[in-house]
Amino acid sequence: MPGARRSLALRHPHGGLREGGSFDRVSTDFQTARAALGARLRELRSEAGFNGKGVAEVLGWQYSKVSRLETGK
Repeated sequence: MPGARRSLALRHPHGGLREGGSFDRVSTDFQTARAALGARLRELRSEAGFNGKGVAEVLGWQYSKVSRLETGK
């Protein structure tokens, strides 16, 4: 329809509008996934017999990068 305006409101994946157009659920899902990835990386590192500094050295990274990945930051 000419001249019709489209709503810029954010829509929930299941069709509903999010209250205030917030990204709260998406942000929470992302944070949960990041924390789960960090826990899995830490588990794999431990099983391989490495400490954080050892992984950083092998990969050529700073230890702080490994730490941030494992803590989900």
